[in-house]
Amino acid sequence: MFIKQHGIDAVRLWLDERRVRFDAVVAANDGMASGVLEELQRRNIRVPEDVALFGFDDRNSRDISGPAYHRQAARSGARAKSVRDNLGSNEGPEVHRVTTVKSQLVLRRSADALLQ
Repeated sequence: MFIKQHGIDAVRLWLDERRVRFDAVVAANDGMASGVLEELQRRNIRVPEDVALFGFDDRNSRDISGPAYHRQAARSGARAKSVRDNLGSNEGPEVHRVTTVKSQLVLRRSADALLQ
């Protein structure tokens, strides 16, 4: 499960234990992006001026003003399940090497600095 606390924990791991520097974080979903944003703000690291932050799924859009990227997770998940179910099956539709899912980019307030 991808939750807010995992985003917080990731930032702590990268900065405190591994001492890595980064310019961007792409979170697995908006819940984790929310945690990343919270921990970066706690450390006075500005989003997006210091670190660009991207989240997927648009589920916590009311809670997050920072993450800038949206992907229609339900459609992607359903398509992934269909591909998985048909792998190795002679009865289902052919599974292509590359499968694409239409998505929509949603730019939030934090994306303003990235576009200038």
